[in-house]
Amino acid sequence: MIGLLHRPLPLASSSRGLLWAGLALMSVMGFVTVSPRLAAAACPRSASIKKTLALAGDNWQTACHEAGGKRVLAAFAPPLGQDIAPETIVAIDKGSATKPLRWKLGDSDKGLRAITTAAETWKMRLSRPKLDKRPPTERADETAWIRLDLVASWGGNLIVNQEIVSFARLRQGELTHVFSGIGSSDENRYDICLVKSVASFTLVPAESATSPPTLLRTTTVKLKKGPAPVEEPPAVQVEKECVAPEQTTDRFPLPAP
Repeated sequence: MIGLLHRPLPLASSSRGLLWAGLALMSVMGFVTVSPRLAAAACPRSASIKKTLALAGDNWQTACHEAGGKRVLAAFAPPLGQDIAPETIVAIDKGSATKPLRWKLGDSDKGLRAITTAAETWKMRLSRPKLDKRPPTERADETAWIRLDLVASWGGNLIVNQEIVSFARLRQGELTHVFSGIGSSDENRYDICLVKSVASFTLVPAESATSPPTLLRTTTVKLKKGPAPVEEPPAVQVEKECVAPEQTTDRFPLPAP
């Protein structure tokens, strides 16, 4: 959800806004505390990931995760306010750069492009999601899924933390990018309206050998009124527009394995 309000309301407390932005970003990212010793044993340092992926420059953010018995590396180059489609890279770590999977966010999606252009800061997380809710005995194959979360943040009186979710499929040692789209978000509208949008994803397996699997995205929005006063007319309008939409479900056909 992208904020579209640009009226300069002198209502938000900068300290409250910064505190809320930090807490909201932690909520969107879903941080999990990991033992430094375990993390160090599982994944190489950022410099080593950049070397493995043959990346040049200091602008790259990196991440690592274990999936399907393999170590997966990821890198992302933030656009830093430029109107460009930033590049994302995911690869299986085999000790060298071995045909990494690359795609550009917002290359043909105007909604994602608006987010990548507006973003002032970025956070990245790599994980293995449980998209297939069926018991292991009912699954047709041992496909592993990789989830890459990129959280873009921007704003002052209007603070936005917007997640972009990408999924890659790991099957028989090969990675395939199958989806990139909007995920969860948090907005602080001038300390008057706090909006939390939670997006969850589920895989619906193919019904036949000729039909594709489908990715379901279910989005629920929750609102909370903020501490700022709403006595002036512009503020009253912001509060009036603070209405939660109904839950939505979107379906995205995925490429066949």
